[in-house]
Amino acid sequence: MIEKAPGLTTREGGLRDDASLFQEENRRALQYLMRRTETQIVNETWDETIQTAYESTLSIIGAAQLATSANEPRATIFRRLILVPTLVERDFTELVNQEQPRALVIMAHYFALLHDFRDFWWIGNAGAREVRGIYSALPEEWKDLMEWPLAVVNDVCG
Repeated sequence: MIEKAPGLTTREGGLRDDASLFQEENRRALQYLMRRTETQIVNETWDETIQTAYESTLSIIGAAQLATSANEPRATIFRRLILVPTLVERDFTELVNQEQPRALVIMAHYFALLHDFRDFWWIGNAGAREVRGIYSALPEEWKDLMEWPLAVVNDVCG
C-alpha cells in the first residue's frame, strides 16, 4: 500500500518525513475546526503541542479530501485513509483517548471520508456508525462542527 500511494512515501525517509502531507494548504478547507469560541478559549486544554497535533492531523485528513476532490483513483484515496492512524501524532491520539471534543470532531471528519469505502467488507458501516456515535457523545456546543460528517453519512445511509 505504501509504495503505491502518491504523496505518502519518500525515498529518504518514512511517511512522517513527507512534508507534503503536513502542508497548511492541505487543511485549508478544514480550518473552521481550529476556530475557538470564547468559552473554548477558557475551558479547552490548549498549548502549542496540542495545536500542532490538531493541525498536523487536519493536514493529513485534508490531503485525503483534496485527493477525493481531484478524482484520484479510489484505491489511492483508500490507501491514504487506511494509513491515517499510522501518521497522526501520539499527542492527537491522547486527545482522542481523553475524549476532547475537538479531537472527536476531527475524527468524525476522518470517518466521514472512510464511509465512502463501506463496500469493503472490513470497513462496512464503521464510518457512519462512528460519525453518529461521536455526534451523540459531543457536548451541545460542539455539534455544529458535525454538519459535514453527518451530511456525508446521512446522504447515503438516510
